[in-house]
Amino acid sequence: MINFKKIFILALLCIFIFTFNLSKAISHSLNNFDIRTNEISKFVPEDNELLFYSNYKNNEIKKFIKQRFTDNEIKKLNMMKNGLISFLGFNIKDNLSDIYDGEFILSTFKKTNKKREILIIIKAKNERDLNRILNIEDNDYNINQLVEISRPKTLNFLTYIIQTNDNFIICASNKDLIYNSLKAINNNKLKKIREKKFNYYKSKLKDKKLFLYTNKQFYDSINISPFNFKDINYLTQFYFDKNKLVLNSFSFNIDDKLLVKNNLNFPEKNDLILLTNEINSYKNLLSNTVENYFDKELFEDISKIIKDKIFFKINNSIWTLGFKSLKNPINLGQLTSLNDFQQDKFKNNNNIYTIFSKNKLEFIDEQFIYKSEKPIFAYESNNITFLSNDFSELINTLNTLNIDDIFQSKSSNLITDNNLIIRDFNNQIYKDFLNIFDSLNYFTLDGFSLKLDTFESKTTQKIPEIIPQIEQKTYINFS
Repeated sequence: MINFKKIFILALLCIFIFTFNLSKAISHSLNNFDIRTNEISKFVPEDNELLFYSNYKNNEIKKFIKQRFTDNEIKKLNMMKNGLISFLGFNIKDNLSDIYDGEFILSTFKKTNKKREILIIIKAKNERDLNRILNIEDNDYNINQLVEISRPKTLNFLTYIIQTNDNFIICASNKDLIYNSLKAINNNKLKKIREKKFNYYKSKLKDKKLFLYTNKQFYDSINISPFNFKDINYLTQFYFDKNKLVLNSFSFNIDDKLLVKNNLNFPEKNDLILLTNEINSYKNLLSNTVENYFDKELFEDISKIIKDKIFFKINNSIWTLGFKSLKNPINLGQLTSLNDFQQDKFKNNNNIYTIFSKNKLEFIDEQFIYKSEKPIFAYESNNITFLSNDFSELINTLNTLNIDDIFQSKSSNLITDNNLIIRDFNNQIYKDFLNIFDSLNYFTLDGFSLKLDTFESKTTQKIPEIIPQIEQKTYINFS
């Protein structure tokens, strides 16, 4: 069985190998060559959970690599590429560029109660055949002959391979997947179904030469709440920005304008920034981001009372949160977690500043012990409330944020409006996800590694929409 972690490593490796000219990844109109090469779509079964597609040509990739990387970095890239080829179980004699003819697909499949399978399709050059590609002596493989790959002493994820009449090399971890891939050759109805789905992906991305499709089933495998929404499929486009690889993912139902206008940026760098009107969806995330048990209790208290938009920012265990009470003002002294705290207030015009402190003596084992909780600071004015466990951070937040703009609703029928930025991934929620990057770096060398840098998400849902619109950006350091 090919588990999710190995599949995801394969997908990321292929993305890095085939996306080195991302800074040139502008939209292209379909020309005659693009239409012809779309024949690859007929080989892609329609029930896949992941589909990565590249239509970059060798000369485009080589040009970008020479422009962007040093000779030493190019050597490391080649080692990474060779590691991927070995990881798949191939022993290719020729260079990949001598085989690859400008079109590549990696797709994965997971059916109920069955193992996850992988399918790779490569458009090969006319003069290349399986005998050269497999580099196995004393064999003479023919066109349309299904070949079983057996390399007992190596990793061997792809165990079957075939070359079609039109020079597509199809490799899979299961021969039934090969047969399923070939079904549309003599079935025009099925061919049109596959082409329609494939062309829909390309049209959503304005015919980008590179994209990634993932469906709900794939996202469930990642299992990072609160992003496992029901019945949501994603498309991802790629580009470079300041030496970072950016994966821009969005749900199929998204408004194109949302992709252009991204308002996730805040004036400061913090480990986590959250602006949400659905705080309960992020309770686990917040609870795992702070260490202090009292902070967790306070967050839980507020999540039960505040049903309007809440702002959070956390940096090195220093947190600040704010909300606007649209109906009745909140009496902070009535929060259960603050019941035992002493209140000291200072009023300045319509502004109220409060410190909640707790100091006590306990007699334990015939000894007096002094205990104190870290104080909580609050600011209240015109139904706006901000709290923090650091007074300087509270004042800085009030001075730098446009508070009115933060809590202003963009639409009266907006039932979901969430913005999230994560820059610190030490949270245990991401442990399994980060382990994937650790494994990925086995294919790299010192000074040439990949690291998850920043994750951003924007989720909106209006009445009467059934599912939300989601845009996510993942920034990966490439150094």
